[in-house]
Amino acid sequence: MSNSEGKDSGFIGTLSVQLPDILQMSCIGGTTAAIVVSKGSRNGKVYLVEGEIVHAEVGDVVGEDAFYTIMGWNQGSFEFRMGEKPDKKTITLNWQHLIMEACRKQDEGETAAGSGDAAQETGLKERDRRIRVLVVDDSSMMRKALASIFGEEEFIIVGNAADGEEALELIPKVHPDVITMDINMPVMDGVAALKRIMIRFPIPTVMVSAMTHEGATITFDTLKYGAVDFIPKPSSLSGEDKEKQKQLIRKKVQLAADVSINSVRYIRTEKLDQQGDEGGRPMDFAVCMVAAEGGYGTLLKVIPQIPAGLGAAFMVVLYADPEHVDAFVSYIGSHSQIPVKRATDGMPLEGGVCYLVSGLEYAKIEKGGDGYSLHLTPSSFPDRRGAGDMLMISMAEVMGADCMGVVLSGASTDGTDGMNELQHSRAGLLIQQPETCLVKEMAESALEKCPDALVAPDSSLGSELVRIIVERAEAKMVSDPA
Repeated sequence: MSNSEGKDSGFIGTLSVQLPDILQMSCIGGTTAAIVVSKGSRNGKVYLVEGEIVHAEVGDVVGEDAFYTIMGWNQGSFEFRMGEKPDKKTITLNWQHLIMEACRKQDEGETAAGSGDAAQETGLKERDRRIRVLVVDDSSMMRKALASIFGEEEFIIVGNAADGEEALELIPKVHPDVITMDINMPVMDGVAALKRIMIRFPIPTVMVSAMTHEGATITFDTLKYGAVDFIPKPSSLSGEDKEKQKQLIRKKVQLAADVSINSVRYIRTEKLDQQGDEGGRPMDFAVCMVAAEGGYGTLLKVIPQIPAGLGAAFMVVLYADPEHVDAFVSYIGSHSQIPVKRATDGMPLEGGVCYLVSGLEYAKIEKGGDGYSLHLTPSSFPDRRGAGDMLMISMAEVMGADCMGVVLSGASTDGTDGMNELQHSRAGLLIQQPETCLVKEMAESALEKCPDALVAPDSSLGSELVRIIVERAEAKMVSDPA
């Protein structure tokens, strides 16, 4: 793409890269502009408002049909007219779905003729139910180590790539179900490759990370760009520890193969120079959120939306290794308006503060003379998920109706019994809409038990949570003005 500066209209150029890449960069950047695309004698316009595609037109054709027509133009020129807005809105789908669908249509058009090999490949895939894995890593030793973990009964390695660019070439040829992606690679690193995969070939991608301090930040960034989870780099562990690591990697890749890729969204968060509040106020309301597989991304959408100044304490049970919870506390805290702390035994609970608890710990609320505190003990049965239930039941006993349970994405039934107990105490109930969960099991189980609970998509969970807290606080002031 060659650019030349425009005076007031933005910039112009020729289409030497695909339109999906141009649009992706514009949407991620939150651009408001009209993109005028020309191919021969034909002209079309795509309008973006704050990073969302809202209108397209080609002659008398408008809306999605016009958008897909323009996206099929692989040659031509374009012009950005920054700040220009349409006089109507004809497109309501989010930009990720639009670009994915446009790429799918284009791929179908390119392979419609002479597609015998592709049909044969599809037939083989239908007969072979093993999970098809593409391993992407610049280290041949690491590629071999990962390949050795995936047993032939459940998995099949359909390809190996040494960098992101090679992976993008392989994907349409080998049709993987899951991609394992290293982060630091030459030519094209894992982050750049992930962004392109989510647009061109939306496939569940699991990042491979060493989770150092710097690596943790980049790893959590990839969850914003569409990665469904991350796994550790295979290490030189031995005996029982090595087998546990293998089981963890296999389990995460198995879960990734079953995720609803349509629920993946780009997450916009900004790193804050300083938080708007330091907490410290008495707690008058408690919230317990339970999150497991797919929960990192949902929490990145929810916690940064919580404003400073509320009297509620937010406790999050996150099913992750304790060291990963520690790293996530630091990461999400830098993007949030309220303080985010790692929960410890005996820690006083304060309003306007978020506390993260590992799912390998049991937590419960205790009331003392000076207020409320959090009591933590190691889980007696870490493989039996029940930390969320225990905390919610504890809240129901101590807080009565002055609390709320929230169940997010995950692969278990934890939170179901706790939510049931909370509804008996007339507490608030909020469940992530299963269609927006990467893994639906936890949300579906809670909804089956508590059908009257409020259900919200991940994009509005934060605002719904705050609304309920504010409304309950106002109702309490009216009923008990003293």
